[in-house]
Amino acid sequence: MKGRIRRLAMIVLTMGLLCTVTLVQGAVAAGAATTETTPTRYAREVCLALNAWSDKATSDISGSLKDLQSGKRSPKNARQQVVHIYTAARTATDQLIAVTKKIGAPRMANGQQTATDYLQTLGDVSAAYSTASQSAARATTSDKATLTAALTTIDDTLDARLTAIDDPLKTLNESPTLTAAVQSDAGCATVLESYKSATTSGLSVGDCVTGSEQTVACGQSHDGEVTLVTSYPADSAAPYPGNDAMNAFVDQTCGTAFAQYVGVPVDQSKYNYSWYSPDPGSDWNSGDREVVCLASNADNSPLTGTVKGADS
Repeated sequence: MKGRIRRLAMIVLTMGLLCTVTLVQGAVAAGAATTETTPTRYAREVCLALNAWSDKATSDISGSLKDLQSGKRSPKNARQQVVHIYTAARTATDQLIAVTKKIGAPRMANGQQTATDYLQTLGDVSAAYSTASQSAARATTSDKATLTAALTTIDDTLDARLTAIDDPLKTLNESPTLTAAVQSDAGCATVLESYKSATTSGLSVGDCVTGSEQTVACGQSHDGEVTLVTSYPADSAAPYPGNDAMNAFVDQTCGTAFAQYVGVPVDQSKYNYSWYSPDPGSDWNSGDREVVCLASNADNSPLTGTVKGADS
């Protein structure tokens, strides 16, 4: 999906709860670093590795789906291609884990824990790709319509899991020492800039917004908290799909993002989800495909504080 790699280059420094297989993959990534380095060198080498990884870990399956729908690929061949794409992304992430382990930990208070948390999160990302690959391999190839629907759901779930993880640099910015190192490094600036350019609204996961879409501190009164920023799967020349299709996409995508972010499905929560999407006129015609999912109070009353991990 468009913008995923830019987002992924940013998510891997934060913790995320994905699924049971995370425990297996995460165990590979976890473990205390054996060496220490200066915070400046740690930030530089981590961002250098992220930039190299983002060039390899593409997981865009839109081309495979288009070939399937046009008949250029058989259902079986299209499924094999999607499995290959997800597996390659997982392999690239495992290589990133190996490189990151060699970097060590920043020599500062809680430096070992920072490095361990980062490695664990890389393991979570690898686990997400592994789950998507396994799910795609089990998808039925009886007909292209059924397979297209199954692969789209798998890809939407993967996208929600990956993008629901918070802005990664918030983790580093909790330390004044690492904040200075990140802000002064050109490689980290590239990662930051690519993340900012991934969205039309300028919003990112974890932002708290008012009814007028103004970002405020989550401790202040607000109307919603961003759980996902994604795009409706249509190119810039495609006609508006209709309200039914847009609403179906939003319900699937924002519902999954809500459960991942809050910790429980919406039907078990005191919160509800809402969204911003392009209007059928000027927004859509100008190429805007962005969908922003938010969590809000079910009764539409203002929120105070974050709902992330609320489990209620």
